[in-house]
Amino acid sequence: MRTLVFLFSSLLIISCTMKTLSKQQKENVFTHKVDLSQKELKQKITQFIAENFNSAKSVIQTNDDNLISGNGILNLSTNFMGMSYDMNMTFLIKYEDHQYKLKTILKNITLSSATDPIPVNVHPGNWQYHLSDVKRVFKEFDAKLYTYITNKDSEF
Repeated sequence: MRTLVFLFSSLLIISCTMKTLSKQQKENVFTHKVDLSQKELKQKITQFIAENFNSAKSVIQTNDDNLISGNGILNLSTNFMGMSYDMNMTFLIKYEDHQYKLKTILKNITLSSATDPIPVNVHPGNWQYHLSDVKRVFKEFDAKLYTYITNKDSEF
């Protein structure tokens, strides 16, 4: 019993003293040049958001500065012992003629299991363990958006 209390106490102390991710580690910026006008880019980005997110309620479009921002949830695909990790993120897409910039910002990591689907927040000190997965998922999100925008077959 002493050993169990010692191990639990040690884990608690270690997890509380971990450093949280820096702003640079939580944010990623991707810039792409494309052969589309500003109007065409806006249409493609809007279609992508409509097709890839459950709700557009958390998406804001501003016409004056050609900016679309929103919140979403992406799966980290790191199932470990029946646990599923998701990350809540904010994205900003600034577009103009022939180019756009995507900025992704990590807001939170949650986990849930098949037996308890209510998400539980992962302590920010433990986000470091998921940093490579977060970066990979953000790159995949960027690649998916780029492929959608440059795909000629997605016209109405």
